[in-house]
Amino acid sequence: MDLTKDGSLRPSDTSPGQWDPDESQDEITLAGFEWSMLRFASAFERCVLQIANAAGEQNLSVQEVLFLYLVSLQNSPQTCASLAHQLNREDVTNIQYIMRKLAGRGLVQKAREPKTKNYTFTLTKQGYGFTQRYSNIKKSLLVNRLNRLHDTGAALTNVRALVNELASVYDEVARESPML
Repeated sequence: MDLTKDGSLRPSDTSPGQWDPDESQDEITLAGFEWSMLRFASAFERCVLQIANAAGEQNLSVQEVLFLYLVSLQNSPQTCASLAHQLNREDVTNIQYIMRKLAGRGLVQKAREPKTKNYTFTLTKQGYGFTQRYSNIKKSLLVNRLNRLHDTGAALTNVRALVNELASVYDEVARESPML
């Protein structure tokens, strides 16, 4: 398959063996969509890291920035299980590690819930300052740029709904595929 200027895929006439002529248009469309999602994920990660650097926190991973930002959006302290649930992740131990690293950097505060083994996390003053700077830079560079595009709000709402539905489908396939 070849990549076109608009980022879509089309069968390649010049590279035999890379495209199956029995492949349906639906398969080609899905491959093109997945390719676009991978390209978006890379661009998103670069954007997150550059905004974090501009906001004054170098050497954070994309995941660390995103968990800080997620905690900043909540009205109450968050457990690792709650954060995992919100992001549709199953790797709570990895999230615990990320949150311990953020606590070690002084960006979140870890507190034990009374009468349980669970810990909750809230932003520290330093973490709050970072997320405010991050949010302001994101607004000035990204949100304002997106607002200049035609009807972006409605389009993003529709894409969000579609991506949420697709996440459910991919999760089902992930659960079913080991049984094949």
